[in-house]
Amino acid sequence: MSLPGGPGMRGGHVISRVDGTASRGQPDGRRSRNQRKCRADSFRRRHYAAGRDIFPRFVQPNGYSIILFLLVLAQIIVTILAVARRKELESEFASTMLHQVRIRYNRSAVRDVNRTDFLTFAWDAMQVELSCCGAEGPGDYMFSTWWNHTKNSAGMAIPHTCCELYNDNPEVPMVRDNNQCQIEGFIYKQWKERPEEVGPMEELHTKGCVEAVLEWIDEHSDIIVTCIVISTVLQALGVFTSCFLIFLLKREHGKDWTDDEE
Repeated sequence: MSLPGGPGMRGGHVISRVDGTASRGQPDGRRSRNQRKCRADSFRRRHYAAGRDIFPRFVQPNGYSIILFLLVLAQIIVTILAVARRKELESEFASTMLHQVRIRYNRSAVRDVNRTDFLTFAWDAMQVELSCCGAEGPGDYMFSTWWNHTKNSAGMAIPHTCCELYNDNPEVPMVRDNNQCQIEGFIYKQWKERPEEVGPMEELHTKGCVEAVLEWIDEHSDIIVTCIVISTVLQALGVFTSCFLIFLLKREHGKDWTDDEE
């Protein structure tokens, strides 16, 4: 017996499948809500699958938190080693600086030109800024590659940036008294052995740059430690935030979004 409204009708509502075939089913409103939910779930699965395919695993939440944790751990380990082995690091630092002065400083120049390479400019800038000369002192330049290039043509014992200047420009240093500075550079060894007999060095930076750099680090140690602590705290917050994000994603979707679909 047909229901009112004709075949395929129930109470004035058409009963049909999504593909257009007639079937028994739910009212249109409930069925449409289920269809929207299915489409949303399908879109969500495609979205997460696409994200998993496009982005490498190390930028997804699990990998990101692991990388941040390893960075924090490495930073802590390096800091502890630096404090525990400070004397060894200072010795290695001094050896490297001395090698640079004797072998690499201005190695390609035939005159006192400080634009040959970045390392030479860095040394000139440091000698001007910290009022130092050489690694352990002005004597480091004697018989160096730079000295062998300049002694015959210019008669120079030290670079201009080891002298007292009118300006603070390492590229174009304006020496206050170049003749006196070079004389003091030649007699630096005698002055170091017998400073009372030789007299004061007024135009030459007598302090080595290794000592000057270590003094600068000690003077600014509070700022350096503060920066390290802030950096470590921020990275730790990044680890916590990424882990919390993973927790929210798991709670919302029932599993880790980086896991492959079954």
